[in-house]
Parts: sequence; structure tokens; C-alpha cells
Amino acid sequence: MSIEEYVERVWKHYASIEEETYGIKTPSMPLIYHGDYSQYKDSVLKIVTAGLNPPSNEFPDNNPSIRFKELDQFYGKETLNEYETLEYLGSLDSYFRRNSNPWFDNFEPVLNGINASYYGVMESTALHTEMLSPLSTVVSWSKFLNKYPSHVIDEIVTNGHALWLELMNILQPDIIITSLGEKYRKNIFNIQNLNWRRIENITKNTNGGERKRPYEVYCTIGVLNCGKKCLLVFGDRNVVPFMVSEEQKIELGSKLFHLMKGIYRSRKEPVSTDTPKKIIMKTLH
Repeated sequence: MSIEEYVERVWKHYASIEEETYGIKTPSMPLIYHGDYSQYKDSVLKIVTAGLNPPSNEFPDNNPSIRFKELDQFYGKETLNEYETLEYLGSLDSYFRRNSNPWFDNFEPVLNGINASYYGVMESTALHTEMLSPLSTVVSWSKFLNKYPSHVIDEIVTNGHALWLELMNILQPDIIITSLGEKYRKNIFNIQNLNWRRIENITKNTNGGERKRPYEVYCTIGVLNCGKKCLLVFGDRNVVPFMVSEEQKIELGSKLFHLMKGIYRSRKEPVSTDTPKKIIMKTLH
């Protein structure tokens, strides 16, 4: 499936949803990713970050199209023609060139530790995706769960997560990075029995004092429906993703490279003299 065909599938889902009943932000449009897809495809490492669903502040009440200039021409359409699909994808591709969103700063240092960035300034360009739904809800996801009936939530999540798994088959990432509540860890690849391994146990807070509770990061190897292996990284979420210091985030990103050396040793294979980056590529492909 091409990314253009995928947009058609997502738009059909979006057009089938009654916005008020299902708590969908109006006006808005589906956000299948944030970032430059072309640069992502050309990256040395293909890295995806994942949240739950787009926040409503992507479409502010006082100026809904401020971050997506093309919103006015797309909102209310049941389908997109070929030209409109390209315009829509271009709107997503230019997000980080047009916008400064502090929320993504929580992931950016982790990406920098892997020589990656959302902003196209490093060796690899990451994309951000939404694991449970590409649709923006009128309230935050935690409030959405309490405000709307279970059948509404189930329909949004069932369709949205299936679409996300389809997107992963298209993107075929080497690494998927998430920072969510613990209850969502099982949702990443819910049909697989994943063996999670703790790779980070941060005991110091951003001021250097002792944390009340250590911040733990886990990883495992998952397999996409298309058969592609990828490294899954899961950090807990407090108020914001990866609520540790910038230095600790960069160190975590660097550790993701070196982790693959341990996989070689556990298989009793000769320890490679390759750089961590080459080791990751050999292990995942």
C-alpha cells in the first residue's frame, strides 16, 4: 500500500465519524504523522515516535488553521482527489518547518542521541505518529475516556489502532519510541507476547536530587505484520513524555545504539567491531 492509498483509507474512516457524537474536534483533519516523509524515507535509521492521538490544540479555537494552512480546503470533504492528497501530505511534511511546538521538545533530545531529529538537521529524520487514533478529540485523551461511552471509545481505538499498524507496515521503522502510561504498553503490538527488558533506571531528577520513583525505560524487539523487525522503546509518562533531564534523554538515545551489541553477545555470535549504528542495521534487517 502506498502512502497515498493509506490517506484514502484514513479519510474514509474520518468521513464515517459523526464528529459531535464521537467527540472529534471541529474543524480539524486526520493527522497520520508529523514530519517530513521524504526525508524520513532517505534516513539512515528510520525512527518513529508514537503518542495516543493528536491534541485539540493542533487546531486552536481562535485560529484552527494556524498550524495547517490547508485545513480550510480539506475540512468537510468526504474524499480527497489526487491533487488534494498531495497537498494534504505536503501540509504534514512541512509541519516542523512551519511550527514550533514545545511538546515535541520532550522527544527531540532522545532523537538527537541517535543522531536523529524531527527537524531534518541530522543524519536521520524522525516522524511522529498516533497509536490509538489519527483524529483529534475535543478534550485530552484521559478526559475523553471518562466523558464518552465505552462503545464510542472502542470504535475510535479499534479503527485507529488498526490504521496505525497499517501505517507502520508502510513506514517500516527500525525504532519506535513511545512515552505513555504503563497501561498502553501492551497496545503497541497487542497480538505479540513481547519480552520487555529494562535498559534505563534513572534515579536522579533534573536538579540532581533523588527521584521519588526511578524513571524506567524498557525495550524489546517487535515484528510488524509485514515481517519487518523493529526495536520498541517504552518510557513511562508523567506530565510530559520522558520527564528527565535533557542530558539523560541524550544518553538514552546513545544507549539505543549500544544495546544491539548485547544482542549479538546473547546469541553467542562474535562481537562485531562495527559502529553501533551498523550493528542496529544488521540486527533489524
